[in-house]
Amino acid sequence: WGVLTGSLISSLLFGLIHGIPPVIAFAFIMGLVIAYAYEKSQSLWPGIIIHVINNSFKIVLLYLFVANGFAP
Repeated sequence: WGVLTGSLISSLLFGLIHGIPPVIAFAFIMGLVIAYAYEKSQSLWPGIIIHVINNSFKIVLLYLFVANGFAP
């Protein structure tokens, strides 16, 4: 079906797997970014690195919120 259709479907599945409505939209966009990174590099590593940086950033933010009394 081609790169565009494959990227859209895999990104949609990536978003849906995350399960929380606001997260679904963001994960869909991240899926597109990761698919683009793969297509440009022909390697899984850029997508893995993007995913790790994204998750690490969210963990640091969560820690800062909790440490300052803002519980999610």
